[in-house]
Amino acid sequence: MMLIERHRFWRRSMLYARLHDDPRIRSRTNFFAAAATITRVFAWENSSRFMGSLSASLEVVNLARAGEILGGRRYPAHSIEANTADFIEYEQQVVDDELRSLRLRDPVLHGAELAAADAAFCRMTSCPITRRLTAMKSPAHRRLQRALAVVSARLGHTPRFGCAEDRVKIGLALAAQATMPAQSTLPPSSAAHR
Repeated sequence: MMLIERHRFWRRSMLYARLHDDPRIRSRTNFFAAAATITRVFAWENSSRFMGSLSASLEVVNLARAGEILGGRRYPAHSIEANTADFIEYEQQVVDDELRSLRLRDPVLHGAELAAADAAFCRMTSCPITRRLTAMKSPAHRRLQRALAVVSARLGHTPRFGCAEDRVKIGLALAAQATMPAQSTLPPSSAAHR
């Protein structure tokens, strides 16, 4: 099950990277660069069933927006930065809705999901040894670490997954790194065995 979920994240991250590479989208928003990065990190990690379901739900809404951009119905004007911020804020509202729904269904699982995400953020930003080991996993991990460091410095603390404003700031910091270097096409399970 875990390998199947990792491949779903990997496929989704590759899709987002291809969307970012489309000049019709990249000329309007850097959202998909950020989405490709965070989804790539999830492909390497042991993500929960909830995170897998959340990512699949986000794919649906993100692809609908991509279709609107490609059809000229969304972001015909404004700056790339303003469009990116709008897209990230929209997506994070969807995440908030999913978190709220989880809290109502299963408050214990909701708390566990927030604690696990917050712990992952802390591991990526606080312990020097863990930072080095995490950075060795992939370019996406390094980009996420840089984004978390920027946001942590601005906030004065490690970002919290349960806070939409913190997630938006992480997304914006990732989007600011939109010049994505070429990434390995090997899935995480294959790359780990090279």
